[in-house]
Amino acid sequence: MQHLELKGEVVRITDPTSCKVGQLSIKFMDMEKQTKEMMIRYTLKRQIDLRRKGLL
Repeated sequence: MQHLELKGEVVRITDPTSCKVGQLSIKFMDMEKQTKEMMIRYTLKRQIDLRRKGLL
């Protein structure tokens, strides 16, 4: 795992409900291609892990 410091803008916030958790959407600014690819890979791997655990 690697820590990143990036500039971003919050574009949407949804409140949690009784059947869903809240969500926060961020638009990242001035991100290098390599960093973007690394974040996409991490996100997809995390989604797969959560699906296997039955949490998504």
